[in-house]
Amino acid sequence: MRKLGIKNRKLFILLVVLVLLAISLFSYFIFYSSHMEAEEYTLAEKSVLYDINNNYLSLETSSILKKAFDGNYYIETSLGEDNYKIGKNAVVYNSSDYQMYIYGVAYQVYEDGSVRKTEKQETIVKSNGPFFYKLGDRKYLMIDSRIFSEDQSIDTSEYLIVELDKQGNATLTNHEINVKTINPLILKGSKYDFDVVHEKLIVGEKTIDLKNIIGSTNEYVDKDYNVDDAKEENNTNNTSDYYNDYLNKVVDSFTNLYNSVGNINNSNKEENNDDIYLDLTRWLSLNKVTSSITSITLDYTVFDPNNEYSQVFLEFKPANSEEDYTRIYLSKEQTSYTIYGLNYNQEYTIQFGYVLAMNIDEYQTPVVSDTVKAKTQTPEISLKIQKITSSKIYYEITFDKNYNLDSAIVGLYSDNELLKEISLTKEMISEGIYQGSFDYESLGFLVEVRMRNIVYDGDVTDLSYHAKYVNRTE
Repeated sequence: MRKLGIKNRKLFILLVVLVLLAISLFSYFIFYSSHMEAEEYTLAEKSVLYDINNNYLSLETSSILKKAFDGNYYIETSLGEDNYKIGKNAVVYNSSDYQMYIYGVAYQVYEDGSVRKTEKQETIVKSNGPFFYKLGDRKYLMIDSRIFSEDQSIDTSEYLIVELDKQGNATLTNHEINVKTINPLILKGSKYDFDVVHEKLIVGEKTIDLKNIIGSTNEYVDKDYNVDDAKEENNTNNTSDYYNDYLNKVVDSFTNLYNSVGNINNSNKEENNDDIYLDLTRWLSLNKVTSSITSITLDYTVFDPNNEYSQVFLEFKPANSEEDYTRIYLSKEQTSYTIYGLNYNQEYTIQFGYVLAMNIDEYQTPVVSDTVKAKTQTPEISLKIQKITSSKIYYEITFDKNYNLDSAIVGLYSDNELLKEISLTKEMISEGIYQGSFDYESLGFLVEVRMRNIVYDGDVTDLSYHAKYVNRTE
């Protein structure tokens, strides 16, 4: 028999290694696939959950939730399209079920600070709550009969999924709401209070740092002067009250001193035909800045007993803009001024300063004593799909009472194709809520009600809102 050459032997060995490697990979794939196939769950009809992009899914028929090879959960469809990607875990709610379900890894946090790791399927009896879970990096779940914020901007029930971005903004979702906040807030429940932006759970006198559970990539840092922070604003109010009381006492003291000096000056002038001029302290202070959707209010104090300020002013412009500052001159006798006509969700740089009288500063140079940044708020407008029948889809829009719109267009879309639309007028939305419906003959897979071309004060805004519905048929 002819012997193999050295080169052929090497090729043969390489082929054997490749075959063994392929067999190993195939065996591993079979083992892993069979293991993954065990994580398959049937979700009842009318169950609701959110996909990985925070799109609301309401299951019209029972569906299969399955964990795939990539570690993500998917909802299997019967329409021949890609499965709906849910993510590393899923929270499933059904109004007709006394239980809720978490699929995937989660961490239950108890009131004493202890933590329990859950895997695969976690079944929760809602009436036994409240419960609190960390679902992942910057993602949490509160379960309680009522969940609300200190300023009442959030008020919902049953459960709430809270997911933060790295800047500390939070998306809040459940079967009733899908909103994004830009202001720090504290969510309150019957037992747990959740300081969202700082990722801290407050139970009575105890504070639990949730970042210690699997870590956090939250990069939010408290600002020295943060006018958008609802909780900080409350603290600012308290501090401002104390500071104003203190300022009033100081002003009274200087006023008494000023009157005494005036008497001394008058007496000296009568006796010596001469004046005594005392350089009394002068100052101004920016005490508080508060914002609404289209305005910013500044509370300030000016102490100028000798009338040494010829001008007190504020200047403002959009932050990081190359525009020139808009200057507004303030009254020294007033203590508050509101800048109107601003854009929503816009950060502004505000400067507070003065110009001295000619006899003190011959050049009358403007001096900026305080600079702050303030951000206007975003209108709180919600659009929800209320009900779907065999020929009609009902929806409801709730408008922000502090942001009176001129008009808007609402359309019904099926798989991104516009089916119908209507125009909302100022009169139709004047009550702050609009309930409407669209007739239809057939719907595709992804159904949306969209509100666009929103007009405020004669200008078209870039605001847009939508509610989505996944139409599942056998």
